[in-house]
Amino acid sequence: MVQEATSHDEDALLVNIVIERVVNHPGCNAEGTLFGLLRTLIDPENMHRSLNRLEKSEFLQFFYKNAMHRLTEPIILATHGTECLKYVSKTENSSLVASVLDVLSFAVENHTYHVKNYILSKEIFQKVLLLMNPRYSF
Repeated sequence: MVQEATSHDEDALLVNIVIERVVNHPGCNAEGTLFGLLRTLIDPENMHRSLNRLEKSEFLQFFYKNAMHRLTEPIILATHGTECLKYVSKTENSSLVASVLDVLSFAVENHTYHVKNYILSKEIFQKVLLLMNPRYSF
């Protein structure tokens, strides 16, 4: 069973260490590898076969509660209200946002229930649509 994490414990979680590395060091040589590792960690198909459906669901709840806000931080930083900020105009930041969107697409395909609730509650969909507006192409 997944136990609750304090904010200090959150920093020590492998998934958050990986996310912190790619979010705070955009354009690093290992960015693609680290995003691949993140996708592997959250892929339900890679979870141990002996885990039952409830345990997988508990892990995903834990991930969305304790790590997803760190992953979507670049999207939130890139937008404010109905405006796209200059944050994304840097090449490494636009690449980072694209990689985050790729992981979110993966989550939509594999974590339908959890990602839907997260995207709707944090208004991520509106922010992504804003970033996709041709007016803000980079």
